[in-house]
Amino acid sequence: MKRLAAAVLATLATALAASPSQAQIAVGGHVGTTGVGPDLQYRLNDNFTLRGAADWLDLIYGQSYDGVRYDGRMKLMTGGAFLDWHPWANPVFLSGGAYFGDRQVDISATPAATVTIGGQSFTPAEVGRLDGRIKMGSAAPFAGVGLDSQAGANAKGFGFKGLIGVAFSGRPTVDLSSTGGAFSNTSALLPSLDAERDRIADRASFLQYYPVAQVAVNYRF
Repeated sequence: MKRLAAAVLATLATALAASPSQAQIAVGGHVGTTGVGPDLQYRLNDNFTLRGAADWLDLIYGQSYDGVRYDGRMKLMTGGAFLDWHPWANPVFLSGGAYFGDRQVDISATPAATVTIGGQSFTPAEVGRLDGRIKMGSAAPFAGVGLDSQAGANAKGFGFKGLIGVAFSGRPTVDLSSTGGAFSNTSALLPSLDAERDRIADRASFLQYYPVAQVAVNYRF
């Protein structure tokens, strides 16, 4: 699947190099909930546009699970291949495709007071440091709707695009471990870590429906 996204991007780049004077080709960049990155587009006809994109997102934030405060870092490094359909040959379009790549959230916590993990209480000395990873599926089909100011057959120069939708993937998987504590890697803590991991997975299940909102600036040749 990652190879498919790379192939789409390579094909669009080749088309741009081979036919820079044609109005079918557009290049640009976008920013949104998936991060920032470049866009390459090839207009097939008045109704369909083939689009390839890449995204990078590195977001730091805090999150509490069952009273334990974790430092979180969301990292998305994806490529995508999409087909935009203009059913009325005007700026409104429907988009379908998929994102491919690494999509995860790293979490860590060093409790400074007694905490509850998996329904059991533990002191900081017993727990040590908690490290976890919430990993989303590496392939996420996408469906959305948007507006493209360059929908016309003769449109050239700069244009703007807006897009909203949802990327779908399976339920995130969660890893959670303890290091440096008196109970780390012992039966006194491991069952509670397993229960805590399941609770975090439940809380993070919303990530299987990842909201996509983007604005983009493109230049059509």
